[in-house]
Amino acid sequence: MTLHHPIARLGDLTRDEVADAAAHSVLVLPIGAVEQHGPHLPLRTDTLLAETVATAAVEACSGTVPAVLAPVMPYGNSEHHLFAGAASLRPATLAAVLGDLVRSLHTTGFQRFFLVNGHGGNDETVRLVSKSIVTELPVAVGTVNYWQAGSSAEPVPDGADVPGHAGWWETSLVLAVRPELVRTENAPSEPLGARGLYSYEPVPGLNVQMRGEWARSGGTTDPAAAADPGAGRRMLNERTAGVAEALTRFHELTREQQTR
Repeated sequence: MTLHHPIARLGDLTRDEVADAAAHSVLVLPIGAVEQHGPHLPLRTDTLLAETVATAAVEACSGTVPAVLAPVMPYGNSEHHLFAGAASLRPATLAAVLGDLVRSLHTTGFQRFFLVNGHGGNDETVRLVSKSIVTELPVAVGTVNYWQAGSSAEPVPDGADVPGHAGWWETSLVLAVRPELVRTENAPSEPLGARGLYSYEPVPGLNVQMRGEWARSGGTTDPAAAADPGAGRRMLNERTAGVAEALTRFHELTREQQTR
């Protein structure tokens, strides 16, 4: 049976098309979050960018990697800054949801899963799920944080924190994808508060978390007024190329290990 879709989107396929595709395809699942992104970006920024990059990467690999793109998982772990609109899952809940999605889709016939994460707060949980589920099921799981994929030649303005949070980098990306969602008149030109301890390593390898740090910092890592949609498009293309490379390599490494 031929799939009549430029990209095989899980939610658009029939049950027969899914049955035909599952065994040889990689199930690609973007994962985002709903949380504050300063006074100028929408709460679904992480979800929007994860879905955008995952979709573009699947398109880029369409001739070489058989993939089925799942609907984006819009909620993630934002417990570390529960203010100003965060809709958060606890890490255990997020792990349970992701695990259940893999289990149910494996029952359908999928054996390979590629998780594209769009939110830093999800990172540890996504990787933990990937490690634990393969001890339970005969599956292969790849994970990638889209902002870490690929390399970038784009000049970074002084004071910008890349990738940061709701600063120059993320604002540039959203301007490139959905400019109408950016309240440019509200984009801060100065820091909104003291630099949060979460945003840097005081000494190499040291991570510090303290209650209330996100609210104290104003909820952003760096000013966003200089954000540029042209830079955003170039950086999105670089990250998409990186995720596409990761997806291709995952396919190559796992296609001989199906159905064990």
